Amino acid sequence: MSARVSRLLALLSFCLFSACDPGISTSLEGKQCDATGRCAEGYVCATTNLCVRVGALMGGVSVVPPITCSEGMTLCGSNCVLLSTDPRSCGGCGAVCSAPANAAAICLDNDCNFACRPPSSPCGNRCVEFATDPQNCGACGVACAEAVGGSATCVDGKCQTLCRAPSQQCGTDCTDTNSDPGYCGSCDKKCGTGEVCSNGVCATTCGAGLSPCSGACVDVTSNGDNCSTCGMRCPAPTSATPVCVASKCDFKCSEGLTRCGGACVDLNTNMTSCGMCGNACNLPAQGQAKCELGACAIVCDPGYAECDGVCTKTANDPANCGACGRVCGPGEVCSLGTCNLTCSGADQNCGGSCLNTASDPANCGKCGTMCPGAAQGAPSCEGAVCKIRCDVGYAWCNGACVRNDIDTQNCGACAKACAPAANGAPLCKSGVCGLMCNTGFSACNGQCVNLGSDGDHCGACARVCALGQVCQSGKCATECGAKTACSGSCVELSTDTSNCGACGKVCTAPTNASPSCNGGSCSFVCAGGLLRCGLKCVDAKSDVANCGQCGESCSTVMGGRATCTDSQCGVACDAGLSKCGGACVDTKSDPDNCGGCMKLCRGKKNICELGRCK
Repeated sequence: MSARVSRLLALLSFCLFSACDPGISTSLEGKQCDATGRCAEGYVCATTNLCVRVGALMGGVSVVPPITCSEGMTLCGSNCVLLSTDPRSCGGCGAVCSAPANAAAICLDNDCNFACRPPSSPCGNRCVEFATDPQNCGACGVACAEAVGGSATCVDGKCQTLCRAPSQQCGTDCTDTNSDPGYCGSCDKKCGTGEVCSNGVCATTCGAGLSPCSGACVDVTSNGDNCSTCGMRCPAPTSATPVCVASKCDFKCSEGLTRCGGACVDLNTNMTSCGMCGNACNLPAQGQAKCELGACAIVCDPGYAECDGVCTKTANDPANCGACGRVCGPGEVCSLGTCNLTCSGADQNCGGSCLNTASDPANCGKCGTMCPGAAQGAPSCEGAVCKIRCDVGYAWCNGACVRNDIDTQNCGACAKACAPAANGAPLCKSGVCGLMCNTGFSACNGQCVNLGSDGDHCGACARVCALGQVCQSGKCATECGAKTACSGSCVELSTDTSNCGACGKVCTAPTNASPSCNGGSCSFVCAGGLLRCGLKCVDAKSDVANCGQCGESCSTVMGGRATCTDSQCGVACDAGLSKCGGACVDTKSDPDNCGGCMKLCRGKKNICELGRCK
C-alpha cells in the first residue's frame, strides 16, 4: 500500500470516529486553517494561518495545543483558574494571597483572607493560641497583668503568675520569705508592728550587710526590687528576668532568646531583629511584616493580594488592573478590574485608581489625604474622616490606644482615673479601680491603713480607739512605749509613710507608683513591670520616650509616628505608605523604592509612576 493511500485511510478513519465538522479543515501538515482558525484534532493553527502538527518544532519551540477554559474559569499562564477562590490568583492572575504564622492563605469572593490552623484562632491580623498566649489569654486582647516577683503566664486560657526565684507563691502574691515582713520565713508568718524580716526571721533590726526597706531587710547591691536604693525596682522586657548586679539594674533573657538592646527576641521570628539584631523587616502599605527562620517576608492585609512585593487590590490598581502586571494606558483608570476612561458609580479617580474617598484611609475625604497611624493601632477612614482603629484589646483615648482593663488613667473608660491613696497605689483590674497597699498596710474603705497603729482602724477596719487612747500593735492602749504617738497612732517615724520623719508628714507618689518611707525620708516604688525614670514610672516596653531604658527615645519620621513595642523602637506609617529602611515612602512614586522597598530607578529621568520606573 502506498504512503499516499495510507494517509487517506487514516484521515477517513479520523472523520468517522470523531464526527468531523465539515467546516473544519481536514488538511494535514502545512495546509491552511479553516475560516474560524481551526484544524483537525492533533493539529493547531499557527500564526501563519497554517495547520501545524502538535509536538512539531517551530522556531525551536515545541508546538502545544491552545488551552480553552470552561465557563467561569480564567486562563492564567497555562492554567485555568477560578479567580474568586484561587489563593494564587485571587481576583486577578498572579495576585497571591499571603497568611500570618500558623495560618493558611485563602481566597473568598475575589478577596484574600486567611484561615488559622488549630489550635490557633484569629485575633486581628494574627493567629494566636488563647489557651497559652499571655497577651490573649482566653480571648483576643485579654492580657495577663504582670506581678511583682513573677511573670504573667496563661494556662488553659486562664491567667496565672509564675513566681521567679527567690520569690515563692503565698496566696496570690509572689514574695521573698527571706525579707518580706508579711511572709517572714513562711507564708503564714507575719512580723509584728515595728519589726523587720531579716534572713527569714522577724527582728528589731536588719542583719549585717542588709538595709531596711519598708520592713524588708535586703541587700541593695543585688535585690531586684530595691536596687542601689529602696524602691528602685528593676524592670525587664518580655521573656526576661530582672536582676540587680553591683547595685545596677539589668535583665537576663529566657533560654533560646537573644538580647538586642533592651529587648529579648527570637531572631527566627522577630520583625525588628530578623536574623540579626537591628535587622528590621520592611513593612508594605496594606500589609504586615513577617520573619520566618530569620528571613523577612510580607503578609498582605485581608482583602489585599501580593503583586511583585506590593500589597494591592487588582480591582482598582492601574498598575495591576485585573491581573498582576496589567498596566492601564495613559488617561485610563482601573475600575472593577478593568481599564476604562472613567470610574463607575460614586468612585473618584485618584491617580488612576477608582476609590471611595469616604472609606479609603489613603485618600480620606479627597485624593491624597493619608490618615495617620498609631502605636497599637491602624489608620482608618469613616465617613470621609480619619480615625484610628486600635488593635483588639485597646481603645482610643486622648490621642493614644490604651488598655482600659489595666490603665489606671483610663480604667474601664477613657479619662476615668483611679484615685491615688496614701500608703498604696491605685490599681486597675478588669476595668475596675482598686488599691494596691504597701507592705504592712490594709485596705479599709478606699484607704490603705496600718491596722497595727492606726487609731481609727486598730486591729481591724473601723475599730476606733477611745479618746485619749492610742493604737499599739493592733490594740488600744494608753501609751506608745518606744514608738511615737501621732494623732492616736503609735508609729515608727523611720518607716511610716503617713508620718515619715515627723508626725503628719505624708509621702506621695507619681502615677502608677506607691509611696515609701525609709530612714525617715520619702520615696516611691513603681508598680510591677514599670521602670523608674527620674520622678516618673514608665512602661519601658511601650514608652516612646523611654523605650527599653530611661532616655531611649524613638525617632519620629515624616509620614509616620514613632512606636515602642516590646522595648523595641519602630514606626507606624500613614495609610498608603510603606516602611522602607526606617522611612515612610510611597512606592508608587518614590524613585528609590519604586514598586517596592529598595527598588531603584536608574536612568536619565529617574521617575517612578504607578510603581514603575520611567
